[in-house]
Amino acid sequence: MAIPDLHRSTVGQWTLPLIAAAVAGLLALAAGVDSRWHERLDYLRPAIATGEAWRLVTAHLIHLSARHAVLDIGGLLMVTWIFGSGLGPARQAVAGLVGIVSVDVGLWFFHPEVERYVGLSGMLHAWFAAGATGWLLAGDERNGVAGRLWGLVLLAGVVAKLMLESRVGALWLDDASMTVVTAAHRWGAAGGLAVAVVFAGLGSYRARAAVASRGR
Repeated sequence: MAIPDLHRSTVGQWTLPLIAAAVAGLLALAAGVDSRWHERLDYLRPAIATGEAWRLVTAHLIHLSARHAVLDIGGLLMVTWIFGSGLGPARQAVAGLVGIVSVDVGLWFFHPEVERYVGLSGMLHAWFAAGATGWLLAGDERNGVAGRLWGLVLLAGVVAKLMLESRVGALWLDDASMTVVTAAHRWGAAGGLAVAVVFAGLGSYRARAAVASRGR
């Protein structure tokens, strides 16, 4: 089963991931020098409740440590490479935004026990789910059967990972210095999946409209 030929790099494809990586890296360095960055930018439930709504965005760019930032940034860049042009700038932007909103809404309304959250991992799972679902739902003209199969395999893999995390935690990532909020992964993935379904629906609609217009 050959990997779909979607790895042709474009400037646009790497722009948003590199910007996110640069901002996250700089904030990790700044927070490592001065912990007050965390006091102002983390998702802190009591602070958000008093009106500090910017934390709903900034929390996704700041990390607990350099190690945490490297793991998230590396994952984000790897997802960008894996899905190539199949996860282009428009899908990245929409999936990233929806993923952030999904995580924030999910944590706020369904996980009140989560007092603090930071990191790119919610958005990372949104991009991965959007990419895998996009491959699964893409038309044959784009990836062929191999692309659909790879999408199914990758989507099944991330679902299995999320199910395992919901029962036993993040395993090798959870330690005394960093407790992973796995609920953020699930909500981010849900947002990415929804975005992929919407894009696939729009693509199908446009294809049918094009066929109908040619038939007139």
